[in-house]
Amino acid sequence: MKAQLSSRERVNRSLNHEETDRIPLDLGSTPFTTLHLEVAKDLNRYFGLTQEKYEFVSFSAQAVKISPALKEKLNIDTCGVTTRLPDSYKMVIDETNSYVDEWGIQYRRVPHSFQYDFVKNPLEEADLEELENFEFPDPVDDTRFAGFREQVKQLYDETDKAIVLNPPYGCQIMAVEAWLTGFERHYCDIATDHEFLHALSKRLLDWYEKWLDRALDEVGEYISVVACADDLGIQSGPMIRPETYRELFQPYHKQLYNYIKERTDAKIFLHSCGSVVQFMDDMIENGVEILNPVQVTAKDMDTQYLKKNWGDRLTFWGGGCNAQKILPFGTVEEVKEEVHRRVRDLKPQGGFVFAPIHNVLPGISGEKVAAMYQTAWECGQYKPSY
Repeated sequence: MKAQLSSRERVNRSLNHEETDRIPLDLGSTPFTTLHLEVAKDLNRYFGLTQEKYEFVSFSAQAVKISPALKEKLNIDTCGVTTRLPDSYKMVIDETNSYVDEWGIQYRRVPHSFQYDFVKNPLEEADLEELENFEFPDPVDDTRFAGFREQVKQLYDETDKAIVLNPPYGCQIMAVEAWLTGFERHYCDIATDHEFLHALSKRLLDWYEKWLDRALDEVGEYISVVACADDLGIQSGPMIRPETYRELFQPYHKQLYNYIKERTDAKIFLHSCGSVVQFMDDMIENGVEILNPVQVTAKDMDTQYLKKNWGDRLTFWGGGCNAQKILPFGTVEEVKEEVHRRVRDLKPQGGFVFAPIHNVLPGISGEKVAAMYQTAWECGQYKPSY
């Protein structure tokens, strides 16, 4: 009888489209596959666990890092790492419940909201000269990387988890442009001001490459995945015309992912919400090897269809349970049935890591989260042929 695989072996084999002992399970390895603070608290209550302090992986979204105790309860195979904010940046939440991040973007949380939203964008009125003079934070500030290699090496040596590297802001080009200029300005620029867009894209690409060069030099040997992001879809189809994407943004994505692949054997993970089927071949051409979140309720995003057409070239990381209807509004039994369906579609021949479809939001009970993962563990077993 063959020995059970380690978590790292399990994930790495699945990423290479091999069936293992069971499907790998992820929760919390990225800012896109974790729990909102309130759900994490309820999940701890469900398991009878005490957690005094919660660490945020996205403060604006109130998304938290998963504790080792919760990972053990849920049989999680992954962990995520990133660098810290530089010492020169200090978050201050003012009397309006607002704060400004290191880029000068202002966020505010209004009463009864579960997250902080954009309220001020520093480049909203900027022209090319102002963009050129706008000071980006230092991507390789030494204090960002203080203790980083030691932290990641310790995780690699002392746990068997597959390690996911999370670059700041997911190496997003399109999204960070919208955060800096405001969404209205961003989409107007897509229509009318390509010169400004290209200038901003080049600066962002340069910023990410500098961070990646140092990060991968320090920890590239320990990681299995680099988690990138940029949303291309909405519920009903593409966010922008595929032809527009190929003209304006694809060259930067392709250069960025190639830059990563030149420096590490880790797989390229892309978080891209909504209906992205019209971009799947573009993603593969760019160098993407893993698709997340697999938003199964968006147009043409049925898991059986995706697996049949792209399952030999992409690993699907997510898609675990309908997050718009069943997970928030269904019964525990309906959650289990949904998990069975998605695992059945995505499990064959490997190339599947189970995770929720984006972060699990308030209103979803810890009981449902536990049922989702227990069911995935049960029905995700392969015959012992690995």
